[in-house]
Amino acid sequence: MADITNFNIGQGETFKILVEIVNESRLSPSSSVNIPQDLTNVSFEGAIRESYSSEDIATSFTFTKIPPYASGSVYINNKRTNARTRSEKIRL
Repeated sequence: MADITNFNIGQGETFKILVEIVNESRLSPSSSVNIPQDLTNVSFEGAIRESYSSEDIATSFTFTKIPPYASGSVYINNKRTNARTRSEKIRL
């Protein structure tokens, strides 16, 4: 199951977020392990709109997979430079 992650980014802010995508594997009802998702054949795209029904894109993101791709790590950032960096984990 995917986690919902909220990113609070102020208007006009530049950002760069390190995300580790993992699969949660249950070993038992009380124990689990996170296994990195292999991103070798995976591509990403993302954008923000003013509202759900808006057709105009307010900003778009770039995604940079980090080798080795089996690590499940990817940077998400907007197209501006000098971005601040944060880290998040997302379970799939």
